[in-house]
Amino acid sequence: MPAQPEREGPVPDAERPPAAVDAAPAAHVAPLAARALSLQRLAGNRAAARLLQRDVVAMDPLTVTPSLRPVEQAIGGLDRLRGQGVSTTGISIAYDDETLRRNSPQGGQTLPFGAGGGWDAQAILRALGQYDTLAWTDSDPLRCVQAVALASRVVDGPQAVGAFIGATILDGMMTRPLGPRERTAIEVLRYVRSRIADRRATFGDLIGVQEALHDLFYDDVSGTPEREILARVAPVFDLGRSAEARATWLASPDDVLAEARRLQPGEQLLLNTWQVIFNEAFDQLSDQGIEIAEGRSTVVNIGGRRVRIRRINTDAKPPHTAIDPNRDRKHGHQLLIINDTAVGGLRLYEPEVTETGVHLENLTAAGLARYFRDLPDVGIYHYMQILGKLTRSSLGSGAWPS
Repeated sequence: MPAQPEREGPVPDAERPPAAVDAAPAAHVAPLAARALSLQRLAGNRAAARLLQRDVVAMDPLTVTPSLRPVEQAIGGLDRLRGQGVSTTGISIAYDDETLRRNSPQGGQTLPFGAGGGWDAQAILRALGQYDTLAWTDSDPLRCVQAVALASRVVDGPQAVGAFIGATILDGMMTRPLGPRERTAIEVLRYVRSRIADRRATFGDLIGVQEALHDLFYDDVSGTPEREILARVAPVFDLGRSAEARATWLASPDDVLAEARRLQPGEQLLLNTWQVIFNEAFDQLSDQGIEIAEGRSTVVNIGGRRVRIRRINTDAKPPHTAIDPNRDRKHGHQLLIINDTAVGGLRLYEPEVTETGVHLENLTAAGLARYFRDLPDVGIYHYMQILGKLTRSSLGSGAWPS
């Protein structure tokens, strides 16, 4: 919605939607969740999960489905995972077919399972981004959080992915109304988990997991709100990894490398890249013929709240503390830095489209430079923030019977 002027004497008011920027996410464990973790330590994961499911929500009887067929042939009603909230008149930028093909895994290719119950995590993450060419998915541009969350567990192996899926199912069952869309998402997650356990899973199945992880919580035009990112990446019932909330801003590739080199083997950093368009509210007013000079302020009406904003100079990059969610527009994207022998050492996982179509990269200053390309002439600057550190938990990754 464009900003609307509203005059009260000489002070122009404007109305525009808020930029929906929250404080950095903080780990939160509700009393019920704390009780769940205590139960797990005493009685084991499976018993605690059965108790929680019995106390919290009643689900339809579980139907056992053979895992021989791909998701699109085995699960009915996949159309429920498409089109929710989508406007028939909306316009959005899309990638060309060749770019999508280069950045999409071959859906029918079986995952590289190995001896001893593991798989080749490095090969999986090189090929698996957040985009695909499957007909039944449509949240590709919005599921970077889900892609990063899944990648974090791919590093730890098939059992860790299964435990993460089970924990997310339980999280969704306890926190969301379960309509047809949510039940279909849960059915997809359970089915793919069985295919992983049977060592039949494909790259297309992991794409299906990304889609279902997103659609269990959000519609098809919404990404993950900033305040919920850490909860989606590290659900409280997943005992395989613990998350430590961070709010560390990084000003350069060298700063990123310095933080990455502090990681111990097996640790990961959840990163957020920010593109900030400064003075966006004033640009909206300017489109309506209302000009506010640099250094001057005015009052705007945002969601019924009157707030004062000031137009700032953007010839040089403002510090991150100058970002004003009432005045500026922020667009975020999630990345993962991994320090693990399973992926060859210190690596960057980038789920978005890349020039090469490879999504697991060596972590270098040259490779990170693309995240700091600013456009001072139009007041657009880029920042990077650590949202959390993910560490393998000593509690293990027992499977949830959901």
